[in-house]
Amino acid sequence: MDGAVLAGGLGEQLLHALLRAQRELQRYTRRDIEAYYRWLDAELVRPYAGTILMLNLSDEPLGGDYSAHAEAEFQARTGLRFSDVGDDLERLRLLGAFQSGMVAEYAAWSAALWHEIHPGLPVTMSFDGAQARRTYTLPDVEALFRDTPGNFVVTFDAYPRDGPPDVALSDADLVGLYLLARTVGLYSARYGKPAWLWAAANSWGLSQASRDPGSVSDAVTNGLALALLALATWRWGARLQAALVSLANRLSAFVGRAPRNNEDL
Repeated sequence: MDGAVLAGGLGEQLLHALLRAQRELQRYTRRDIEAYYRWLDAELVRPYAGTILMLNLSDEPLGGDYSAHAEAEFQARTGLRFSDVGDDLERLRLLGAFQSGMVAEYAAWSAALWHEIHPGLPVTMSFDGAQARRTYTLPDVEALFRDTPGNFVVTFDAYPRDGPPDVALSDADLVGLYLLARTVGLYSARYGKPAWLWAAANSWGLSQASRDPGSVSDAVTNGLALALLALATWRWGARLQAALVSLANRLSAFVGRAPRNNEDL
């Protein structure tokens, strides 16, 4: 937001509101979260249980937590304050494990609570595939599969074109997508848990502000490529893969180029 806007008027009001919200969050506890979840279940989830397929608990959670509360928890576990870590490699590993596990721990706790509140309802957190490919600020991906209960489904947005709307698709985007899908597929298979990859529905690259703007055909092709990539990642039978590649190539006559074989994926 422009600094001039924040200097007065609506911007100043927004800034004060954010500061008040921050102070309130300092007193926000797991008991408050449980009360909110139970209210949400009674007011929205159960009345529309025939429509809701899965409940999203958080959109694109990432990063770490260096608040006073987080430091107190870190000290309780390790005997160290954040300032005690310094350049010591073993202490840095402890801090890295603590920060990268924060979101996974919250996912496990929240999913277990929802299993108690509404058994049988799948829950998820939609993780940011662009962050996974570019800045590596995600939580521990393996822990999301290993440490969460059975009602938690890992989901990622996984668009071939994912970034600012004025930036065109690059080879690095596709390589990053391949590595992301392979990683998610590996842990899905290792722990026997499903994973969802969102296709191209709201890909930034489909914006007409891009130097290489996408279109409906681009979106459909992205979706086909992602579906084939997922199948290859999960190691389905070669005969089925060949049949789906053939089908994608036939559809590509209408929507643009599709992968010719598994190597293209």
